[in-house]
Amino acid sequence: MSTFEAIRMDRPSLSPYQYLTFLLPGALVLFVVVYGWNGWPYGDPGAGAILGLSAAAFMIGHALAALANYFQASWWGHLPGRRLQSSEGLFAAGGRYPGTQQEVMTAFEEAFPSMQAFEARFGVAYAEAQAGPLGPKLQALVEQIGYYRSMATASALSVVVIVVFHILGHRHLPFYLWTPLFRGCPPIC
Repeated sequence: MSTFEAIRMDRPSLSPYQYLTFLLPGALVLFVVVYGWNGWPYGDPGAGAILGLSAAAFMIGHALAALANYFQASWWGHLPGRRLQSSEGLFAAGGRYPGTQQEVMTAFEEAFPSMQAFEARFGVAYAEAQAGPLGPKLQALVEQIGYYRSMATASALSVVVIVVFHILGHRHLPFYLWTPLFRGCPPIC
């Protein structure tokens, strides 16, 4: 096996969906910033400009994913930047599976008796699920959650940008487009 083949095998390629997970949220923020400030005083963009805008949107999308990752802990009531536990949002009141934590912990103790911590057991169970027949579906679910998180962050940042632009007098992007996110229209519309 050549070195090139070994490198290619160690590095999985991104699916088109994964590219869009970064491209679309970045494109939303880029559009809001450019169009919201100036309108569109430019002519039709050429191929070079489209390529440049796509690269910029992709990079902004990566920054949004990092920002969402940083603030995700605060959405669960913790300090920003903290790593969440694997069971966050699953078992507590208001979680997806409230009241089932003891049942899951007992099943993990039986399946992985050599490990002590729940996080370690959860990690091994997750790795086994990824390697199993449902692995591709699990990966798709994780990608969708990442997309929704990045798009929600992009939407929230876009609302902030539009509000600031309206305060500064740049009203090229109507605020009422974002009012479905809220109940009623704020007085700034």
